[in-house]
Amino acid sequence: KASLKSLMSRCVGIERDEKTLLQAEEKIDSWSSYVMKKEFSNPKGWELQNMLLIAKLIQKAALIRKKSRGVHYRKDYPKQNDIEWLKAHIELSKGTDYKINKT
Repeated sequence: KASLKSLMSRCVGIERDEKTLLQAEEKIDSWSSYVMKKEFSNPKGWELQNMLLIAKLIQKAALIRKKSRGVHYRKDYPKQNDIEWLKAHIELSKGTDYKINKT
């Protein structure tokens, strides 16, 4: 858990870029390949599985969000880009699928 928290803080935190987000994805996927297949019989195991799932969703959303807004800063996309993103939302589903909807 501590390693996951540290990874998220370093690579997916307030200041991020594509390189660190992809590094986080690789590590989360590596840990998930072991942890998500396992059947735990205690809350600590379930909590770790849930933490990995949420970490993956946050990482994916941050990766496809190619803009900065407020305290969420992409070093590789420093502008807000309201024209492109003001009316968009991201849908993430179990696994690696996601889509961006613009209304």
